[in-house]
Amino acid sequence: MTDTAAIGPGIAGQDMPDAHDLLGSVADFLRALVPELTGERRYHAQVSVYLLDIVRREWAGVAAPPGAGALAALMGGQTQENLNTAALADAIRSGALDDTSDQVLAGLLDIARARASVVRPEYITAGDAQSV
Repeated sequence: MTDTAAIGPGIAGQDMPDAHDLLGSVADFLRALVPELTGERRYHAQVSVYLLDIVRREWAGVAAPPGAGALAALMGGQTQENLNTAALADAIRSGALDDTSDQVLAGLLDIARARASVVRPEYITAGDAQSV
């Protein structure tokens, strides 16, 4: 919420749009404008809408994927918030996680689904979305 005292008298008590709502308004404005544009300006407007939608989904609080915690545990006590994906890749490549390959695969799929649900949610099918 915006600090209404800084806006002026008579506004206090009214709900002000938050950043999520403002981004949505800008995205809607650009989305409506796209058909009227051509060439590079049309492309830039489309990219802007796409990026604004990503930011809005990220801010909507997509939960950490359940598999990230399992992968972090396999990686020696890392947390899902600071999972070192480079170290995970090295461990997979070296064969260090071969005996837990089912857990590794499930965790990687959970992470991929969660990332896709932010960037390209239309790529997630109904069955996939249930596990995100």
